[in-house]
Amino acid sequence: MKFEGPDRGGWETGETDVDEDCGGAGCHHRGSGKQWAGTTRIDGKYRNPAWSPPREVKHDKPNIPDVIAGGSPHNPMGVAAMTLAGGEYAIHGTNMPGSVGGFVSYGCIRMLNADITDLYQRVSVGTTVTVTR
Repeated sequence: MKFEGPDRGGWETGETDVDEDCGGAGCHHRGSGKQWAGTTRIDGKYRNPAWSPPREVKHDKPNIPDVIAGGSPHNPMGVAAMTLAGGEYAIHGTNMPGSVGGFVSYGCIRMLNADITDLYQRVSVGTTVTVTR
């Protein structure tokens, strides 16, 4: 995943790999499930977002609520989310840190809450995002 534009701090990394020894600024742990690749842009930024499960999730898990409030321990979006233009995908935190680094989502990019908080501060709406395999 690569972010382009001013003040990105050189942040660039692969989509689903995890570097346990990274330690430096711009190094983040993340997980993704459904694999996709392409270029899009950030079209929204949200702190403690509420979550409405997409149609595909509701199909697979019909008993899941239609909306899970922001800040709820059951909300999979974590402390922040940045939505991506052109679809239902986002880069977001998580309520299950042990899931980061695995194939666990329906196409979103999941990060540890500390990492999404850092990235959230570094990028702005309109930033280009390129996801590669």
